[in-house]
Amino acid sequence: MTPDTCSIIIPAYNESRRLPGTLRQLAATMDNQPGLELVLVDDGSRDNTFALMHAFKAQHPHLAIHIDTLPRRRGKGAALKHGLLLASRPNSLLYDADGAVPIDQLAPFLAAQRTHGADLVIATRPVCTGWQGLSPRALLRQGFHGLTRLGLPDIADTQCGFKLLRRDRLLPLLEVIDTDGFCFDVAMLVAARHNGLTILQHPVQWCHQPGSSVRLWRDPWLMGAELARIYWQAAAGHYRR
Repeated sequence: MTPDTCSIIIPAYNESRRLPGTLRQLAATMDNQPGLELVLVDDGSRDNTFALMHAFKAQHPHLAIHIDTLPRRRGKGAALKHGLLLASRPNSLLYDADGAVPIDQLAPFLAAQRTHGADLVIATRPVCTGWQGLSPRALLRQGFHGLTRLGLPDIADTQCGFKLLRRDRLLPLLEVIDTDGFCFDVAMLVAARHNGLTILQHPVQWCHQPGSSVRLWRDPWLMGAELARIYWQAAAGHYRR
């Protein structure tokens, strides 16, 4: 297996503004690394995200690009699971459509995976300080992090959209991960931990990108309820295979 053999999986819902810039960066990277594959999954977008994906593929016929869409919005987790099933490379990178983590961070992640033999290498973002740390989204992130520590006390950042994984180790766990929304990352890490998979945490450069589809007035409550369900299932042995 060559070091750059990896599928980059991007879930997208109404990402017509943020996705094009991310795709341009990916095209430049993939031109230099032919072992990379791009899997784009549209989560039932209402804008022209799906059309943009197809236009990008048509502009780059020499690149390995796979596109699919869900018939209706099912959530980030459902789109990621669908992408994992479509992917064909031994490694998969779960990557957010906003490209907040530069794709050049993939190389050190692959190197760390090889060095440590990790099943998952997950990104940890810098801690927000000053006024940035007082923004509504930063406060939401800190509050959610506090809740995730109840079930994953040693994981510094569950939600950063940059996770490298060995596909053969994660695919069997999809049978027990029934979370389709934003808490998919937490459920995946809980399932990995309960089944003895090794998780390596790796710092990354990260820059906040405006335009998130998280609804501050509603989603925190849904995410809290979903976390409670995940932890209850974990205590009941649901994630063990």
